[in-house]
Amino acid sequence: MAELTGDTAHRDRFRAAAKKLKDAFNKEFLGSDGHYRTAKDPEYRQASNCIPLAFGMVPAGAKASVTASLLADIEKRGNHLNTGRLGTSVLLRALSASGHPEVAHAVATQRTYPGWGHWFERGADTMWEYWPLDSRSHDHYFLGTIVQWLYENVAGPRPGDAGYRTFTVRPDARAGVDWARTELHTVRGPAAVSWSQIDKTVRLTVRVPVGATAEAHVPAANKGAAHAPAGAEYLRTEPGFAVYRAPHGTWECSGAPDVAVLDTDRDVLRPCRAAPGGGFCRRPGEGRAGVGGQWRAVVCRGMHGAIRGTQDGTGKAPMAARWVRGSVGALLAVTAVAGCDAGSDGKGKPEPESSATAEVALPLERYQLSGRDTERYQEATDLLAQRCMVDLGYTGFPRHPKEPHSGASLTLTAMSTQYGEVDLDSARRWGYGFDPKERAKQEPDGRAMTDAESGALHGEPRGATPSGHKTPPKGGCSGQAQRRLLKGVKDATRLWTYPARREERLDKAARRDPRVRRALRTWAQCVVEKGFKRYAAPDDAFRDPAWRRGQDGNTTRTRRELGTAVADVECKREHHTVAMWSTVLAERQRADIRAHQTTYDAVRRDLDTVRAAVRAAFDA
Repeated sequence: MAELTGDTAHRDRFRAAAKKLKDAFNKEFLGSDGHYRTAKDPEYRQASNCIPLAFGMVPAGAKASVTASLLADIEKRGNHLNTGRLGTSVLLRALSASGHPEVAHAVATQRTYPGWGHWFERGADTMWEYWPLDSRSHDHYFLGTIVQWLYENVAGPRPGDAGYRTFTVRPDARAGVDWARTELHTVRGPAAVSWSQIDKTVRLTVRVPVGATAEAHVPAANKGAAHAPAGAEYLRTEPGFAVYRAPHGTWECSGAPDVAVLDTDRDVLRPCRAAPGGGFCRRPGEGRAGVGGQWRAVVCRGMHGAIRGTQDGTGKAPMAARWVRGSVGALLAVTAVAGCDAGSDGKGKPEPESSATAEVALPLERYQLSGRDTERYQEATDLLAQRCMVDLGYTGFPRHPKEPHSGASLTLTAMSTQYGEVDLDSARRWGYGFDPKERAKQEPDGRAMTDAESGALHGEPRGATPSGHKTPPKGGCSGQAQRRLLKGVKDATRLWTYPARREERLDKAARRDPRVRRALRTWAQCVVEKGFKRYAAPDDAFRDPAWRRGQDGNTTRTRRELGTAVADVECKREHHTVAMWSTVLAERQRADIRAHQTTYDAVRRDLDTVRAAVRAAFDA
């Protein structure tokens, strides 16, 4: 109200009070295990977790663990809810907003106790007060709030300003439903929404009354997969939707929510210096190309001592590696760069809310750190290491230091995505290489360390400890930071490697699938028809020795290389190669999770432990 009336003093006061209350709420009720509970009711409660999700109370770093705990409890109960009138009112909407409409649908259509289907199976045609059959009232709205979900999430219309001067249409709970339609009689006239899905295309019709404006969220994997008539203004892309502003009139739109079409306005990949071979990663705020996922290449930043590779006077380059989460196929990040540790892009959030959730999640992503989680983990490592260094007596030690010496580097190559090159603009400009100017942007932003500081940080002391300084802990400050963040983890090796190794194995199996093999043959023939060499798969095009990569991993960008790269991407786009590939991969991942559910659950518990340790590091 203060915002609407221009009362800035009260607005700022109320905002400050709200933030204070939110912080106090989370401090009191958000546990170290990554979900909410109270001392009076220590058992897990769905309501205690879906209500904070629905009202935006959950800190960004805890959303994944809170959502995962809610999904796990629902699954444990056989897709039943376990909520009273408050939790029931938001449960289905919270699940849909979190990207799990299929779970909301399973709960809504459950036909055994407790649930709405339990009533209707026994003859009910109204909403009752309680779940048991002896409910005293058979005409009650306590548990009837499913109706709001049906209108706003399944059908799609949601009120904006009073009198529907503005309203939103966002059918984000389409799982298990082929069509929906509704009409509302507003003071400005009828507002109507209808949609249907045939094969992989959703057709959405929105009727906007005179004097009103609708924000229509067209189900689509990205902007390129959506269509709206002239006069509808494109606004942005959100997770699974292309968003348009539509004035008075009837608007017929369509979209393909499961088939992404490359959009060169948003689907841009940038090179990361420490990615194997100068690979590519999506930078903050940018979209994502292709269905099924995009790899995040590691860069030289943070994670001090976790992976280090330097070239010494012997000319030998020691290399270390670990598996790093990728959305589709594990990316084995091998780093052998002088004074460089593997981590995530430190120049910003690799997965801000607006673009992280835009990714089409594959099943295995639930068992891996998200991009946001990874950044927080690395920032927590840097923070703990910095505190340790200051405690040892190295005052003024930067959080993101450079190594004291810059030596030679060894560069390996890696594709930007599991599907090869997917960014048409990048292919036109750089072929299978990258912009060399981008490499310099990945340097740590702190000063260079002294030899003594580097030894204390990495646990490799060079001579006696300087006077007035304490002896470093085992493994240096970086090693101590890692131990603190992994405290309580049952199996760190399994945590970091199991999902990624399974992902790699499943990707190989997906490549052998007849559907993928057929898609690759079609892609290969398309490249030939455009006048270029036949390749068995996109990997072969990327690694063609004709591109003559230099020591830095970059190519020479000949006319033939640029032409091949463009044909490569265009053929994927024309024949939906990525869509088919990722569909098969998702099928295999779901089957693998069912076959190894116990191990995957153990990994998820360890992930929750790590997330809690990261939160504690920032709170300390």
